[in-house]
Amino acid sequence: MSGKAPSTRLSTAEAILAAYNSLSTSALEPLLDSSFTKEILPKSLGEPTSDRESYLKQSEAFPLMFSSSIITPREIFEDDTRNAVVVYGGMKAEFVGGKGVIENEFVMVMFMSEDGKKVVKMLDFRGK
Repeated sequence: MSGKAPSTRLSTAEAILAAYNSLSTSALEPLLDSSFTKEILPKSLGEPTSDRESYLKQSEAFPLMFSSSIITPREIFEDDTRNAVVVYGGMKAEFVGGKGVIENEFVMVMFMSEDGKKVVKMLDFRGK
């Protein structure tokens, strides 16, 4: 280990993952740029692109659907050229009322604002 402090963009990506684990829209909101968009891929899933407002509205439903969420990053890479962070990981969430568990793998690409403090665009590749 180099002992080097994580970059701002890596800290922002880690904060996004922590916000997902907390199921908290208020933790997620300050991390998204005003121009934020999220695309779920592959496009064949038919999911529309979300802007910041619609994505935050969707995220308000997370604690109503899930009693817990655990996102486990397996690999995290920074792309200095594109000012982005790429996360490969797994997700496990339990539905409210013990109605089951959902598990999935994903690759998430987060493109950051110039200062690295906010996510401008997210590409979310789903495993299932």
